[in-house]
Amino acid sequence: MSQPRSGANPDKPDWSASLDLIRHTVEAMRASADRAQKMEARTQALLQRAAKELENAHERIETLEARLRACEAREKQAEARAKDAEEWLRRIHDAIAEELPSSVSLLAGLADADSGRGDR
Repeated sequence: MSQPRSGANPDKPDWSASLDLIRHTVEAMRASADRAQKMEARTQALLQRAAKELENAHERIETLEARLRACEAREKQAEARAKDAEEWLRRIHDAIAEELPSSVSLLAGLADADSGRGDR
């Protein structure tokens, strides 16, 4: 308990020290509440920022996944076109290999015939 003031009645306690202690306690509690409120506001701001960044990341992922699917579809189309082109090249090669020898023989025969006429 607090000490009585000098010259005061010793039977009556001095409440001013208790009031000062209560006043300081209230001020400390207010300061603590203010800090807690500021921390909570900062936490809410960080949470909102993180949620927005997460939403942006999800949107970016969806965009990239859509682009990937489009690229995969173009790849399949390109593979199909390449396969068709290879098939046509094979057919052209086969046709040339089949027809060219007989055409060369025919041309050679014509060349021989022309050279025989020139000898006469």
